Formats: sequence, structure tokens, C-alpha cells
Amino acid sequence: LLVGIAHKGYFREKRRRDLMEDNNNLKQLLDSSIVPYIKTKYGWSDERIIIGHSFGGLWVYRSFFSADTLFTTYLAISPSLWVEGTKLPLEYGVERIANTNNKLYMFWGGDEEFNYVKGACEKADKQIMGNEIFVSKIKTNELKGESHNTTQTPALIHFFSKQ
Repeated sequence: LLVGIAHKGYFREKRRRDLMEDNNNLKQLLDSSIVPYIKTKYGWSDERIIIGHSFGGLWVYRSFFSADTLFTTYLAISPSLWVEGTKLPLEYGVERIANTNNKLYMFWGGDEEFNYVKGACEKADKQIMGNEIFVSKIKTNELKGESHNTTQTPALIHFFSKQ
């Protein structure tokens, strides 16, 4: 089952509100209506994947480090880790994810210098590679030659071909 969530109206305002500010708006929507509906109508799987791109990727990244249990696999594509207030992995602390089976897969484009995504993801990647618990829970991949608007398809192909 694949569920997509879109915004009605002026998406730029709503996207920032729901995906950047505090993670609570989308989380409340998932908890209060979307998840109960899916459970009732279709049942609930032991494996639940969330995928987000750009600000959606930022939301996925933050949800993973919040030790959220709604999903088991988190796929952040070109996450906007440059956004003010975003923590690097060590700032969250290893203990938040050490005792979960959850995994984070993070992809960014090699040509994403213009929007700060590449630099921010490389900073996070450096911390991840320096910590064996992070390495066991987080997989990262720079997609050479890809830009912010072309990372989605190669990231999904790479992710699903490894599953």
C-alpha cells in the first residue's frame, strides 16, 4: 500500500509549516486520522517506510532521530539539513536510536552545491561515519551528477534494488 500526502492551497506556506517548523503538524495528522484510517481499512504491516524529499526529507530525518516508532524505515532524499535549527546526528545523541531496529537511508545529489544540501549532508555523513552505532543504523549515498530536482528516481531505484 502506498499513501501520498499533498497540500491543498498555497503549498509553499503549508509545506514550511508542516515540514520545517517542529514536525508536530504532520505527526498529528498521521496519528489522528491517516494511520487510524489505514489500520481500519487495510490493516497494518510490520514494515512501514516513509519517504520524503527536500523539506519532506528533513521531516523524515528529524522523525528518525526523534525515535518515532510509527515507521521502521526512513528514506530522506536531498533533505534540507541546512535549515536553521536542524541538528547534526551527534547533537541528537546515539542513545535515541541505539535500541531501535529502525533504519535511515539518506541520499543527496553530487551537484547540490547551490542549495546547501550537499554541504549539510556531507557534514552529517562525516558524523555518521565516525560512530559505529550510527553506521549500523544509517546508510548514506551521494548520487554523483544528480541535482536537487533529479535525485528522487535514482535514490528510489538504489533503495528498492537493495531491498
